[in-house]
Amino acid sequence: MILALILVLLPANMQSAYAAGPVVFINEIHYDNTGTDTGEAVEIAGPAGTDLSGWSVVLYNGNNGAVYDTDALSGTIPDLGGGHGVVVLTYPSNGLQNGAPDGIALVQGSTVVQFLSYEGSFTAVGGPADGMLSVDIGVSQSGSGAVGNSLQLTGTGTGYDDFSWVGEAANTFGTFNTGQTFGVVSPIVVINEIDYDQPSTDMAEFIELKNTGSVPADLSLFHLDLVNGSGGTVYLSIPLPAVELAVGGYFVICASSATTALCDLDISPDSNLIQNGAPDAVALYYDGMLIDAVSYEGDTAAPFTEGSGAGLVDDGASATGGISRCEDGVDTNQNNVDFVAAEITPGAVNACAPPPPVEMCVLPDTPIYAVQGSGPVAAISGVVTVQGVVVGDFEGPSPQLRGFYLQEITGDGDPATSDGIFVFNGGSEQVNLGEVVQVTGTAMEFQDQTQIGSVSSVEICDATASVEAVEVTLPVPSLDYLEQFEGMLVHFPQTLYVTEHFQLGRFGQVVLSADDRLKQPTNIVLPGADALAMQAANNLNRIILDDSTNNQNPDPIIFGDNGMPLSASNTLRGGDSATGITGVLTYTWAGNAASGNAYRIRPLNAMDGYVWFDINNPRPEAAPERSGRLRVTSMNLLNFFNTFNDGNAGTPGCFPSGLDSDCRGAESEFEFERQWAKTVQAMLDSQADVIGVVEIENDGYGPDSALQFLVDRLNDAAGAGTFAFIDVDTATGQMNALGTDAIKVGMLYRPAMVTPVGNTAVLNTVEFVNGGDADPRNRPALAQAFEEVGTGAQFVVSVNHLKSKGSACETADALDGQGNCNIVRLNAANALTAWLAADPTGTGQPDALIMGDLNSYALEDPIRAIEDAGYTNLLAAYHGDEAYSYVFDGQWGYLDHALATAGMTAQVVAVNEWHINADEPSVLDYNTNFKSEAQITSLYAPDQFRISDHDAILVDIDPDFMAPDIEIVLSHRQLWPPNHQYVTVTADVIVNDNLDPNPLIELVEVLSSEPDDGLGDGDTPNDIVILDDFTFDLRAERSAQGPGRWYKIKYRVTDFAGNVSYHTAAVFVPKNQKK
Repeated sequence: MILALILVLLPANMQSAYAAGPVVFINEIHYDNTGTDTGEAVEIAGPAGTDLSGWSVVLYNGNNGAVYDTDALSGTIPDLGGGHGVVVLTYPSNGLQNGAPDGIALVQGSTVVQFLSYEGSFTAVGGPADGMLSVDIGVSQSGSGAVGNSLQLTGTGTGYDDFSWVGEAANTFGTFNTGQTFGVVSPIVVINEIDYDQPSTDMAEFIELKNTGSVPADLSLFHLDLVNGSGGTVYLSIPLPAVELAVGGYFVICASSATTALCDLDISPDSNLIQNGAPDAVALYYDGMLIDAVSYEGDTAAPFTEGSGAGLVDDGASATGGISRCEDGVDTNQNNVDFVAAEITPGAVNACAPPPPVEMCVLPDTPIYAVQGSGPVAAISGVVTVQGVVVGDFEGPSPQLRGFYLQEITGDGDPATSDGIFVFNGGSEQVNLGEVVQVTGTAMEFQDQTQIGSVSSVEICDATASVEAVEVTLPVPSLDYLEQFEGMLVHFPQTLYVTEHFQLGRFGQVVLSADDRLKQPTNIVLPGADALAMQAANNLNRIILDDSTNNQNPDPIIFGDNGMPLSASNTLRGGDSATGITGVLTYTWAGNAASGNAYRIRPLNAMDGYVWFDINNPRPEAAPERSGRLRVTSMNLLNFFNTFNDGNAGTPGCFPSGLDSDCRGAESEFEFERQWAKTVQAMLDSQADVIGVVEIENDGYGPDSALQFLVDRLNDAAGAGTFAFIDVDTATGQMNALGTDAIKVGMLYRPAMVTPVGNTAVLNTVEFVNGGDADPRNRPALAQAFEEVGTGAQFVVSVNHLKSKGSACETADALDGQGNCNIVRLNAANALTAWLAADPTGTGQPDALIMGDLNSYALEDPIRAIEDAGYTNLLAAYHGDEAYSYVFDGQWGYLDHALATAGMTAQVVAVNEWHINADEPSVLDYNTNFKSEAQITSLYAPDQFRISDHDAILVDIDPDFMAPDIEIVLSHRQLWPPNHQYVTVTADVIVNDNLDPNPLIELVEVLSSEPDDGLGDGDTPNDIVILDDFTFDLRAERSAQGPGRWYKIKYRVTDFAGNVSYHTAAVFVPKNQKK
């Protein structure tokens, strides 16, 4: 038969009346658009009810002709109208390559139904279309078209050739294309079995037909011709009755129903009905058109032979032998392929004998270690045959890895050569773990991993086996050390710690390290040689743990604590650990350049694969218990905006441009409700009295501002008036006093605990903001003095946000570990301490806390400059090298600081980082994008965890309100005799302060109750001579008319909290000797 699926390959006079070209065909394609390619898909059209089991779509790269993806189809085609329908195969972003050229093959079993291409033609290398030249569809996508466009077939008909490809238009995936109409589906009937010769007189001859289509067949539209092979003449024409032949049904035409079982149409003559060949043929017509022909015992003249005639002989010595299609009903339009000699089964499934067993895995193979070699690339390239045991099965369509890892059962014992290799089979499901497999394909490097691609043969050997995982430990001795284990089953016996989970939500991966989490070098060693050496060591002490796919935004996210998937209630925190991980060591990406090629251990779908996370760093049940009378906190809010980038030009955008492009944070009201609920919970639970915030929307202080919104929500929860904020613009009289960036710093406080006093001060000078560059870099700093309610004790808080390391400044990165913009931050730090020393609040209060995100680690230049100005790094003082508030690139340190003047340091009673953010995976935040509907619920809780990427810093203080005690001990309390001579008097000022061991002692004045009396002894004009603050020459004289003379010596003592005491001591000169 000339099956409708492949009619396009046949001569015109043998075309079916039913359809032009394949009836199951590629109907719509989207492979390219502007920006990241999204929504890519291939649509298949065909008769409704067509079973797609065994069908597949194979993607070919046009540059090398190789297969890069294979995806199995399943189910049946639905009826969308006219007896036809479509199914859609979708791909992840950039799943379809962008041409010049690339191709798509539609395959049934192993038969290529179509091999189409776009942006040119090419010849396939390997796979089902091996050696075939693709057919260019003639239209393409430029890469500048809109997301949602596609290439489509239009027209009217039932087969592929009835339609025409048109250029980009809005896609119609899942429905018929625009301008496409399907007609009625016609039946497909084949000649399925013939018995034309028996012993002696032929008394039991028959022809069997089968309906292999998707709709019933009215046989009155068909007729059979029996053709003599000598001249190609018809010697008998057989019309068929008006019988409806069901889908899959058989119809038998026989010479005698008495001698043929299940005969449906008994015709004459009763004997010698069908000629005996050498050659002869049977032809089947539909509505006058030849649709199937079977030539036996040679080739009958055209058009009565499909391919080559069946060289089979219906053995006349057997009463039960004939020629049958094997497999039953299958038509490749090759008589000599489709028909075999078999026992006859008229009216039933053909008795196709199973093929003889094939001896497997007999080809000589090349050892995998020989292919791998001892270098970074394959030692052998080109076509090879390898054999080994499957140690990792990652088969299946994308986002699976589309292949499996094969390892030599017995390696070569050379530690420099890997015994494992990846086999890329394009998504086919061919093997299972533990099976011994022989593979023939092309050895090559793909993304720097050695693999076998363009696979032509995968044979399952009659054996299973196992291998022992090789032990690997961290740190490794060199960056290329793991190359020798690429593709092998490995075991990490150590306890490994979660040192990064930034990409856990996007790619399902975690970075692990040995001994502990990795520390940020410049947090604990000086920049330069020490930091670079520590960084080099860190680089050797990390491995990626990945799931079994290259999927983005997986659901579920496999890696959570205690063997359960990640959720809002089952997190995976930094410092949690896993011991004894076993898996396959791969060198791949995660499916996107955002997580590029790297060594990864994949325990899932690996032989004896194992990973289990233990909780080493449990979530804090509450904020650290408050130790002081007051708590000052800084929080990075990670873009708290109540204006959204909603993509609507008719709604307001964000400051300063008024455009959506300046908006950050939540992208919808729904997301914002989730964000503020978490933020408010964290602020309330922090028990803070003063909160310095970083990264809040810079939209003023009005009723619709983000700052007012936040305070309103806090007061809704805590009670009216519980919180207030500093309106910086009103207090300073400056518009946009805190700058014109999209974000700013801010300050909240509890009026019941503290009262703002003095000037609200802003450091927004060019010197500070630009940091030496021509353009602004740092956000302006805010300083406010507060007075404790009830004691009157005062202190100053400064909130800051210095330039990040993520973008370049005018001075290039010194490559000493401090990152970009270090000089800008250093200049700002110096300007900040000088400004605070100049009493910007006008209170005279020297006690100050510098807080906020300084974007500098503990031993970097800006922090050391602040310490050089007399400040104490409180986190270092209280927590040493273990302090952290932030993780970047898997390395932990703190950019969020609390630095105190000497006086303020003495008033600090506790300092804590509240680890509610940095330890938590970012996917547990409020965002909804890139999450499934289920994950929007399961990964969110309205609690304090993961409101930001920075931890809050909590400083508990007991502000000093007690003035120093003073005692003055004088060397002389009286001067006698009044002989007009100087007496040297010394003062010993004894001070006691509750906190300050060295308060400031100042001489205020030395006064006399009588005026100077002219020149005295020694011709000195002054009765009082101050030699220093504690030594004085006082003249022993007094007026004869007075009661005596008093000298009064007054001191002022100031502690570092600014508390002041005054005290006066007196020296008396009596009038007479009556003492």
